Amino acid sequence: MWDRRATLGVSMALSLAVGCATPTSLFATRVEVQPVEASSLFPVGRLRVAIPPGFSPSGSETWTTGVEVWTERLEGTADERWARELAALPVGAERERFDWGDDVRAVSWAQANDLYLQVMKPFGDHVLWLRRDYPAQKLATAEKLLRELLRVYSPGSRDGFGVEHGAFHRVAQLENAQLSLRSTSPDVRLRLISRSTVEAEQRDPALIAREVEAAGGRLELLRAGPRTVAGLSGQELVMKLTAPDLKSMVRFEWAHRGAPSSRDPGVALEATGLADSAAAVELAWEQLVRALQVELPR
Repeated sequence: MWDRRATLGVSMALSLAVGCATPTSLFATRVEVQPVEASSLFPVGRLRVAIPPGFSPSGSETWTTGVEVWTERLEGTADERWARELAALPVGAERERFDWGDDVRAVSWAQANDLYLQVMKPFGDHVLWLRRDYPAQKLATAEKLLRELLRVYSPGSRDGFGVEHGAFHRVAQLENAQLSLRSTSPDVRLRLISRSTVEAEQRDPALIAREVEAAGGRLELLRAGPRTVAGLSGQELVMKLTAPDLKSMVRFEWAHRGAPSSRDPGVALEATGLADSAAAVELAWEQLVRALQVELPR
């Protein structure tokens, strides 16, 4: 998870946090986080996120059962949106269109040696997209999976594996989601990851130290210790990095290891920004972790 440009040298000043829910502020003179209504939280897979003021999404990916899923607000008609999508396919990629009924559009297409089945269905103010790659001769298997996801999708729902405009009401062993957020004034970046397929990384301060020292910079480990977030136990790290030819950075990390292929997803959170803006980074971090909710599979 660590930016390789920031993997440079070490001088460690370690302050061990002893598992408090809200550790003492490091940079901000006062950290105040207002309560957030559950209805205003942004869904990212099993995570429910309060987007801090001044931040906006800069990238996201959401997968369930190996299918990429997303929604978008519908501008114009569904036919117009589908026509734009078909026009955007690589030249010569389209193979076959399908009419699945119930206002569902589907197309299979190929790029290089990869085959894809892509589906769009409108739901009033938004459209749901599903996309799955599939092996040759396995189109029917991919179609069955996408039809099942259409069946369990509920527009406007807040319960289940969430996308922006709804949720899927099923428990899958292959659920992965991530969201990147960014504020440009000051430049602060947040990232959230939830995975059911692999354990979240638990960073080893000693390993970070050796990596950084080998590259010739200076790292201060400001805090390392347990912290509970959204009812999940995890490890929090706070680091300050000074590196040759780069401005000093601060970075917050938290990870809940989880259990692969179970109902306990691995969760990782990150916040990064310039050391000159450390107070703003810390404020955004606290807003993120204190309001985070996790919708665990039932």
